[in-house]
Parts: sequence; structure tokens; C-alpha cells
Amino acid sequence: MSEPRVLIVGAGPTGLVLALELHRQGIPCCVIDKRSAPTNGSKALSINPSTLDLLNAFGVSERLLKRGVRVRRATVLCNDRRISSVDFRRIRDRNRFFLMLPQPATEAVLTEALTERGGVIERGTAAVGVQQTDEAVTVSMVDSSGRQREERFDYVVGCDGARSEIRHLLGLSFQGADHSLQLALGDVKIAWDRPRDEAFYVMGDDGFCIVLPLTNDRHRVVVTVDAQRGEPAVVTLATLQERLDACTRSGAVLSDPSWLSQAPIYTRIAAANRSRRVFLAGDAVHLFSPIGGYGMNTGIADAMSLGWRLAYVLRGFAAETCLQGYEVERMKVAREMVQQTEISTSLLRRGTLHSPALEAQWLPRMSNRRLLKALPYQLAGFTQSYNEVNPPTAGRVALPGCMVPIGERMPAWPHARGVHHLVCTAPRPSDHWPEALAGLRKEYGGMLQISTLSRHATDIAAPDGQLDCEYGRLVTRYGFPSHGMTLVRPDLYVETITDGKGSADAMARHLATHYRRDASGFSAWLDPLAGLLARTTTST
Repeated sequence: MSEPRVLIVGAGPTGLVLALELHRQGIPCCVIDKRSAPTNGSKALSINPSTLDLLNAFGVSERLLKRGVRVRRATVLCNDRRISSVDFRRIRDRNRFFLMLPQPATEAVLTEALTERGGVIERGTAAVGVQQTDEAVTVSMVDSSGRQREERFDYVVGCDGARSEIRHLLGLSFQGADHSLQLALGDVKIAWDRPRDEAFYVMGDDGFCIVLPLTNDRHRVVVTVDAQRGEPAVVTLATLQERLDACTRSGAVLSDPSWLSQAPIYTRIAAANRSRRVFLAGDAVHLFSPIGGYGMNTGIADAMSLGWRLAYVLRGFAAETCLQGYEVERMKVAREMVQQTEISTSLLRRGTLHSPALEAQWLPRMSNRRLLKALPYQLAGFTQSYNEVNPPTAGRVALPGCMVPIGERMPAWPHARGVHHLVCTAPRPSDHWPEALAGLRKEYGGMLQISTLSRHATDIAAPDGQLDCEYGRLVTRYGFPSHGMTLVRPDLYVETITDGKGSADAMARHLATHYRRDASGFSAWLDPLAGLLARTTTST
């Protein structure tokens, strides 16, 4: 690999996934971390279905699944009475569960995958200075021996957590709200009669507790500790047991703690996630209440969104303006997640940050069926939308700005190359589509993979082959156009959909507007293509 063009500061899940994405794109990068060794605290725990779909690009999903515990249901109890239950088996995705896996194990799998690809993590090295020009970023670094050096990069990404030094060096504020309580956490053995594949959120008159299954016959137990009561700073097994008993009469008995910790509940969001050639991702730009387990999953989605954009710009497939999409999209998601987790925390602690009407939505009434049907998709990370409005069907059908659905009988999206995937659907074969698609492939082949599907799939030739999926299922169940084109980004979000007879022409215009050619003679070739597409779409 040539000289690194991107510096990643921080080797947590966000930084590791960004490094993996750049490696699969062929972009040299350098990863540094001020810690001399990987984290050993349990910390982040849950990997949601949408994140598992993203990580499948690196071939690590199966490794993670072998090491974790699958949670298929989440139940909310109030004074030991069930008030709501979310069944993740209702999701139209191949991963219809949350994977519970302590963060050190997740980092170990991601580090192993990075090492296999030739990636190296320089531990014990911290970034202490950043200077930018219009062309590059010069970073001052200090290693564990105190030796200082300077290196020059095209871009720098701070994935260095809540106390981000990169964010501090950029002078970006990190504002938010604090709750008047803290969480006591422990990984313990628990004796009770509840299912192993179910998570429990228990609301009581005196706080709430969360019980999540882990590997090795253990559970993560999270209880509230009112900071105003002067609770001890050191969490003990007795602390967890006492607070658990106050929330539930289940008779659960805790024992053999392997990890104990305490953490405040607060939210923070940075003023921006970019300053010229320096970006922030993960906890460096947003911190959420732990309710719902969105923190690490949102950071990984940040990394996937930024990674392909940096690669496209550095490889010449897109202009620098492509990077603006990361700023807008991911800050929108961060703000929505802050609001969502604030409400979730308020609901569980029976606080005041929500309305009585919102609390009533949690109750399993007939009038709430639409919300309860959408809730598994929301928790699984599929309802996030980069459009102004989050459609109620996001995650269940293909919609621009939303993640493409990946059902059990859907094709395994060929996104290992880290390029856009153009899915062409038509009810019947056309003599003209192969020629039009071959033209698009010739012009954008370096950043475009093309697949086709019809009722007679073998009759439509495409540069990259046919999808192994039923046409009817893709169209009627997953919302792809019956006759059109769907452009799926490397991070599995639908970029645009063109429908009807003019779909090929419209897609050519979209690509020409947003991306650069990777073959010579672009201008000379595009005009004849426009005529070809016009003839094609008129005939089909």
C-alpha cells in the first residue's frame, strides 16, 4: 500500500469499521489509538440487525454471530405487569434479532478482519495537533515514549470517543442534557425463570432496571442510581441486587459478577461533524442515553456513510461536494437519536420529557397497532431516513433515503466491492436494455455494479449478471419498481429510484450529475447514449 491518505484517530468499533471500509475501497489509511491495548470494559453491548447487514460487507457477521447471543424479543414490564413487547422476528430481514456481544469481543473480530487485510493499528500514539490547508491536513502525534512527529494526510477522521481530542483541537462544542440519575451496570449470573432470548425493561415505582442476556450464562443488569441521594461511587453486587428487587418481584438472584461499572445518563451532540478536511464520527460527535443500544450502531453507520464518500473523492469518482452528504445526513440522524433516546429514557424512568399521549402509545391497544408494528424496525435501525420525513414503511420497502430491505429470500447484495449497485427490474425482457446498461457499465464501471431481474431473468443480459431472487417478491413485497431502476449505495441506502419508461434516461442524468466518469471520452460518449436511452425507454 502507498502512503496513507486518511488518518483515523481511535480504534474502537467506529474507527475499525471505517478502516475496513477504506481498505475494501483500496484507500491507504493509518489508524492510531492513544490506548496501549484494546478496551477491556464490557461497554457497548448490542449489535442491531441493520448493523449486521452493514458488517456483512467485510465477511465478519458470521464471526460475530458465533460469539454472541441472539435476542428475539424485548419486553417492557411495569410493576411486574407486561405493558408492551417487541418481537424482532417480525422484521423482514435475514437477521431478525439483536446480537448481544460485549464490545471487547466485537472489537477483536473487527481487528482480526483488519489485520487479515493488511491493516495495522498504531497503539500508544495520540494526536496532539492539527493544521489544515485547502489541500491537506498536518497532524502532530506523540507516541508512548514521548517522541513527537508530524505527518500529512488528505483527510483526518476523529473516532476517538466522548472525550475526543480531535473535537477539542477543532474547537467544536459538545452540548447536551444531563439526567438526575446514574446507571449501575454489571455482567452477572442470574437465577430466574425468564427466557434466554428475551430482553427485559422493568419499570418500577422507584426507578427502572434492564436485564439483557449475554454469553457464558451471564446477563447484563442495568439499574438506576439516583445521583442526588449520594449513592456510593463504587458499584457492588449488593447494589445491583437491591435496586433490582426494588423494581421487580421476580425473585431473581444475582451472583458472580465479572464486570461492574457506573455511568451517568446524559446526551451530547457536537456543533458539527466536519471542519474542512477533518471529520468526526461515532461518540466523538454524539452521545445518547444507553436505552435502545443506539450508540455503537450509530457510530458504525457513520463510518460506512463516510468511508465510501472519502474513497469516491480520492479515487476521482465524485467531487468534494459528495462529502457534504455525510455532514447533512449523519447530523440529521444524530439529532433524531438524541431526541428519541431522551424520550425512551423519560418513559422508562417515568420522567417528564414526554407527554401522556406518548406514554399511552406504549400500551398494547388496538389503536396502537400501527406504531407497534413499526417499532421493531425502529429499534433495529431500519427506519432512519435521510429525507425530511421518515416514511412509515421505511425499512420494509425500498425508498429513496432509506436502507434497502434485506429479507431472508432477498438476494445477497453484491456490495463487497464497495460500489453502487444498480438494480434494474422489468416485467418482461427488452432488446434495448442490455445495450443501455452496457453503456452505463462502460462509463461508470469502476463505481457501479449492475444486476437485472424480470419474470424471465435469463432473457435480460446485464454486465454483472442477474439477481438470485423472485421478481414478484422484489416488486410486491419489497417495493422495488415493477419497471425501473433502483440505485443502492455502498452503505445499503437507496440513493434514487427511477420508474417507468424514462427510467434509464433519468438514471443516466442522475449519475452524470453526481458522479464523474472513470473512462475517457465521457462527453463524446454521453450524447449518443442519451439518444440510445431515449429509443430504449420508448420501446420498452
